[in-house]
Amino acid sequence: MEEKRKFIRIEKTLVVKYSSEINNRGNWDLTSVKNISEEGMMLDTSKQFQVGENILLMFKIPLDPFNWIETKGSVIESIPYTGKTFLTRLKFSGISEAQKRLIKDYISWFLGNKAPDGSMSLQNEKRKSERIYKNLMLSYGIQNHLGVVEKWDIATVRNFSRTGMVFTSSYACVDKVDFMIKLPSHPYDLLRIRGKVIESSALKLPNLETVSGTFLTRVEFIDLKDEENKLLCDYIEWLIKNDPDRPKKEDAQ
Repeated sequence: MEEKRKFIRIEKTLVVKYSSEINNRGNWDLTSVKNISEEGMMLDTSKQFQVGENILLMFKIPLDPFNWIETKGSVIESIPYTGKTFLTRLKFSGISEAQKRLIKDYISWFLGNKAPDGSMSLQNEKRKSERIYKNLMLSYGIQNHLGVVEKWDIATVRNFSRTGMVFTSSYACVDKVDFMIKLPSHPYDLLRIRGKVIESSALKLPNLETVSGTFLTRVEFIDLKDEENKLLCDYIEWLIKNDPDRPKKEDAQ
């Protein structure tokens, strides 16, 4: 479908919660945004929606990482993608001027500062396997002294490999972190992994006096079970073979 766009659209990973307005009973699905503009977004969904259907949305903008933007989106198209997922394109409806301004400011910042000050020097990392730049969402949490995660937060993966990953966290992580990750090839299953923190650094935004409240955290996977390792490796191999247009390092800053 040819689209005449009035607003700039950027390819950037953001976490989003979504639910059908008709069937919403407090049940939200989590996914990642593929692109976003002031007037709408495209996201991966686990079901196909009808054109014109309204979807409830909750998502965070890195310039304001502690607050959710709550709005609605009207479905423009929803088409099959990979595995059992669909690409669903939405136009915002009922979005406030303040929310539009926040999105606009973030897009302007992103276009002008693709390599934010304070980001990790990942080019100096000794890598054991190819690092993949691909949109993924996850839940993460820290175990207490009883070995139980009391609170889960959500974030997006910046990049990952067979041995570890970099993700955005809302606080500085230390020691070990538990993860629940959705792979597009298995959208109804959760991949459970534990990671050992290698580095967790505050992300500083250029031209601002304070940090954004977001941290870049790099972890090495530990205690990886055979079935978890196979699931992760199969997905990476599939991406390498079947998705040559996936973002590379220079596109993912």
